[in-house]
Amino acid sequence: MPNALNVSNDLRQFLVLCHKARQEQVVPVLPNVEIEADPGVADYVRNCFKFVGRSESDTLFPFRICKNLLQIPSNPADKVQRPKKNACEANPYNSEELEKLFELVKGTPLELGVMFAAFYGLRRGEIVGLKWDAIDFTQKTITIRHTVTQATVDGKSVIIAKDGAKTKSSRRSLPLVAPFEKYLKALKKRQAENRLICGESYCQDYLDYVYVNDLGELVKPGYLTQAFPAFLENHGLRRIRFHDLRHSCASLLYANGVALKDIQVWLGHSDIGTTSNIYTHLSYSSKVSSAQAILGILPSQD
Repeated sequence: MPNALNVSNDLRQFLVLCHKARQEQVVPVLPNVEIEADPGVADYVRNCFKFVGRSESDTLFPFRICKNLLQIPSNPADKVQRPKKNACEANPYNSEELEKLFELVKGTPLELGVMFAAFYGLRRGEIVGLKWDAIDFTQKTITIRHTVTQATVDGKSVIIAKDGAKTKSSRRSLPLVAPFEKYLKALKKRQAENRLICGESYCQDYLDYVYVNDLGELVKPGYLTQAFPAFLENHGLRRIRFHDLRHSCASLLYANGVALKDIQVWLGHSDIGTTSNIYTHLSYSSKVSSAQAILGILPSQD
């Protein structure tokens, strides 16, 4: 647990303030807090506090939840010194590695996820959340406006689908390029055929979604996280995270001269600082070119 954040003391004070502000039952999630617990609130808040101390966002999230849930005017956690965020270290594939990956993943359940993550730089939840009405074959656009995430509550996996994206900037439209248009049209046709073949056995819950299996069941976000590294290992490819495909997209854009501002818009970052801090990983060849350019101004050693 981060040393800079005294979760126990601040949370204890926070819950007492919540209780006084609303004079209603809240959960005593910490020892020595003498507050009667309402079962509904208790279960919800207890789940929120399972992840306290894991990261800055995970630590502060329950405080924000309690503030909104109990409708108090201010959040005491706003005055708490926040722990520093751990820097995200990208581990992207280069163009040769991606080309080999594309060849091997073709025709597998991972194909759609890998293609959209590596080319469009989509987040896992954005890929799984793609719906057919977000694909405009007339205007040739793909609109990112729906996400699907996965959480564990009381030991059970729960799928959370919502309209809207991670941030306002995450909602964006991207060009539907010809290879993806061809791929998606073929996929839509195949899904229609599977629905006829399977009949009543075909899942009716996700007919609007793009990323479903042959029985119409939604491909879960956790599948991408778990199956992708295993796929790489089984095929002798360098191990990276699924999210590193997003980094790979950004790194290739940057290496090919695309401006950081344009990469920010493409990836849906709200802050260009996020783009520059994480994705400015020049390829080795780019570094060599930069070194050669600087060599021209060095004095001769003769």
